[in-house]
Amino acid sequence: EMLELKPGIDRIAVFTRDLTTRRFAGVNDDRVFYLASLLKVPILVAYYKYAEVEPEILKDQIVYDGSINEYSLQGTTIPDHLQIGKTYTIEDLLYRSIANSDNTAAQILISRLPNEFVEKIFSTLGIQFTKPQGEKEDLITARSYSGLFRILYNSSYLSREYSNKAL
Repeated sequence: EMLELKPGIDRIAVFTRDLTTRRFAGVNDDRVFYLASLLKVPILVAYYKYAEVEPEILKDQIVYDGSINEYSLQGTTIPDHLQIGKTYTIEDLLYRSIANSDNTAAQILISRLPNEFVEKIFSTLGIQFTKPQGEKEDLITARSYSGLFRILYNSSYLSREYSNKAL
C-alpha cells in the first residue's frame, strides 16, 4: 500500500527491522521529525535506568499542584487528567505519559530529571538527534528512534525486568 499524505500531515516515515535477522526496510526513514512527544520513551528508559540502582525512585510521591499543565495545549484528548492536590507516584506518571500520551505527566517527569540526563541516555545508546541552527526543538529520524525499541527488545541497556516493563 502506498504512503500518502493526508490534509495536515506534511511528512511520513516508516522504518521496520526484524529483531532476530536484523533485516530492515524503510520509507523516508532518514526524514527528520520533531522529538516532541517522542521524548516520552527516553524519559521512561531514563527512569528505569535510574531505578536499577535506586528502585524506590518509582515509588516517589508527587502531589500535583497544577503548576505544570499541558492539557489545553495538547492535541490529543487525555482520558484522565491529573487532579490538583492528588498524589501520584513516579511509576504512575510514567504509565500516564506512555499509555495516555499525557504531556503534563511527561513534563513533571522531565522537571525532576537532572539537567541533560536524557541527552546522556541518547548519547550512551547511540541514538542521534540534532537541533539545527535556528530550531527550537530537537529532531530525530524514524531509523534512529527505532534503536530505542531494539535496546528494549534485546535488554541490552536496561535489565530484562525493566526492558519488559517498558515494552
